[in-house]
Amino acid sequence: MLLRTHLVFSILIGVLIFDYLDSPFLFLAFLLFATIIIDIDSRKSFIGKRWYFRPLQWFFNHRGIFHTFIFGFVLSAILFFISANAGFGFFILS
Repeated sequence: MLLRTHLVFSILIGVLIFDYLDSPFLFLAFLLFATIIIDIDSRKSFIGKRWYFRPLQWFFNHRGIFHTFIFGFVLSAILFFISANAGFGFFILS
């Protein structure tokens, strides 16, 4: 999927549960962060085409580790200890 389709899906999810959260803007920020970070391993993606992510792309294939449930769950758990809404926002798209 392209960045715009990822973002549209994320915003749709965010709008559906926006009213049920304590800190909806933090949730939305991490939801959008998760949307962008998933394609960091692709040279063609919005964020992956940056030169400083090239070494990461040498070791990981597109739709590899960053597209797994385990990566999303571990990063969400770490973020959850910082803020529950941040962890939940990241977990929704992982």
